[in-house]
Amino acid sequence: MSKNAIILILTITILLSAPSMARNLMYYPKTAAYDTLYNRYLVTCCFGGRIIEVDANGEQKVFKSGLGTINADYIIGDLLYVTREKGLYAINLHTGAIEKNISIPVAQFLTGLHPD
Repeated sequence: MSKNAIILILTITILLSAPSMARNLMYYPKTAAYDTLYNRYLVTCCFGGRIIEVDANGEQKVFKSGLGTINADYIIGDLLYVTREKGLYAINLHTGAIEKNISIPVAQFLTGLHPD
């Protein structure tokens, strides 16, 4: 087989597989909250300890990482509340900074969140 034919076959193979090589940052996605302030979804990744931002075009980027095991999420105002094993984080939607770390020592792995 000629060199040009091999290059053509490799090029076609790479182009056909490109959609499957799209960057997926989600590892065990659990819940999603829609952020109307910034027109995006924020997806908690249960065992990855990350929150992934998904914009209107489907592009993904890490919004927050290093959170440990997280589960449910809920947006109130400009804060994203995320349950963790023994409490909650309140994360600023603009900066991604943890504004509150609410401890609930008797909890055994919070899996839900509901506003009052």
